[in-house]
Amino acid sequence: KMLAFFTDMIQEVDRQREDAFKRSGERLGADQPIFWQVMQKLRSTGGKIGPGGFKCVKLCGQNPTCNADAEDTLDYCSMDAFMHPTGWETPPKQLVTYHANYAANEAKIEKLQKAGVWGAWLEKTGKCAY
Repeated sequence: KMLAFFTDMIQEVDRQREDAFKRSGERLGADQPIFWQVMQKLRSTGGKIGPGGFKCVKLCGQNPTCNADAEDTLDYCSMDAFMHPTGWETPPKQLVTYHANYAANEAKIEKLQKAGVWGAWLEKTGKCAY
């Protein structure tokens, strides 16, 4: 069902980007906010089949949104935002991953350099430098 859930999410991203293209001539639509729109749609199904074929969602540390069998409940925990920051202009000194979003091309490289992770992958060894 997870594959079906992410397929539904990707289809929603594509749909919103195509709608934006028809309106403005640009395929606008960031995948992360759209992911949470799809997640909210699932959270509000009231036990009916929603995205991915799930009926409920149980976010980490919270009660499920309905009573359903485990296979019908998406059990999802977000990553800790301080250990896995996304797009921060000044990333924390300690981090596990860094997603340099809200930037493109050279600006993305600059963000990765600020986070101290640009050049962390060693091509010769095929390993991380850290």
